Amino acid sequence: MQRTEVPNSNNFKKETLSTYLNLNVIQIAHGRILPEYSSAYSLRCHVLINKLNRKIISVAGAVFNDEKSEYAEQYRSLLLTGLAFIKGKRSLEILISRGKYLRKKYVNRLKELVKSSEIIIFEGPWQYPLVKDDLNDKLVVYDAHNIEYVLRKGNIFQGECERIEGELLARSDIVISVTKKDMKSFSEIYGVDEKKLFYAPHEIDKGAMQWRGENSNSIVFIGSVYSPNNAALNRIQDMASKNPQFTFEIIGSAKPTKGSKMKNMVFHGVVDDNKKSEIMSRCFLALNPVTEGSGRNLKMVDYLAHGLPVLSTPIGVRGFEDYDISDSIVICQPDEFDENIKRLSENRKKIKGMSVNAEKLYNEIIESENRIDVDELILKAYYNKKSENAGLR
Repeated sequence: MQRTEVPNSNNFKKETLSTYLNLNVIQIAHGRILPEYSSAYSLRCHVLINKLNRKIISVAGAVFNDEKSEYAEQYRSLLLTGLAFIKGKRSLEILISRGKYLRKKYVNRLKELVKSSEIIIFEGPWQYPLVKDDLNDKLVVYDAHNIEYVLRKGNIFQGECERIEGELLARSDIVISVTKKDMKSFSEIYGVDEKKLFYAPHEIDKGAMQWRGENSNSIVFIGSVYSPNNAALNRIQDMASKNPQFTFEIIGSAKPTKGSKMKNMVFHGVVDDNKKSEIMSRCFLALNPVTEGSGRNLKMVDYLAHGLPVLSTPIGVRGFEDYDISDSIVICQPDEFDENIKRLSENRKKIKGMSVNAEKLYNEIIESENRIDVDELILKAYYNKKSENAGLR
């Protein structure tokens, strides 16, 4: 896999890069982003860039108080979040895009930051309708965590989603995708010019603690509040009821939507990296029983980074098409998880070998996906856009 090239200009020099580092950049997100490890989505927002003078602003989700950190602002929206829960059908993001139930305090701050920023990064298309008239000649970047239209196939909001996502894709100067499959889909579904599509997959640091789950009966699942994760937890709940000999360790804010909690399900909630590593290191297996979604699941990279053997559905391994994963990940349908958990638990030699191979696979992924420098990508694109507007090219 070759390193993706960034926009080029004969006039662009390395010293120019440093002169633009003080440009104001705003990342527009939704849902909980504080603390940064609250979800895979949140982590992606925080680590996407690291040199630029940026702010992240977000609204809605499981947020009960407005919060601020050094560069991030998170606004509660209890009315909107409550309505979305009642309506269901992935309505939260659509309600955000309509703006009707958003607090004026948030909308005014959003517009203020957009107007004072030269570079706008959308971490999802949902606030684009709220600020599209304020973008003028600004550089617009779409960091596409998913293909939202595909996620809403058969959903009553699919048409509205297609319009919003399509408008942002058309306006964007750069589209960053987490999988090559998503890049292809953006071209096929929306006709996005391949020249403005760039591949920057999810990455995560290696586990801080060595795997020691060879003789364990603990199994781990990571997931934030998100309908595919909640549905996956319903399946895990069924597994737990049939397999009391195993302890299912749940990390993150995801919650099952049916039935009562099993005694052998431990919900740790949102934890920091050290606590997460401690939990994962003592488990013999990780699960990814998701049946919908697009983009690469960060949880899968996280599992491999901790040397964990993985049991996943076919859709859970999207984004790993370029790798031989057969020695570290067992792929099966949701109704086959019970059988495979028991089979793997009875073959500890295989589990140990899968752990070694999981670590090797993680190292291969990190080495081969020599990810683009997104800060440099954005600044070169800004330089090129500015030069074009000035008639210098």
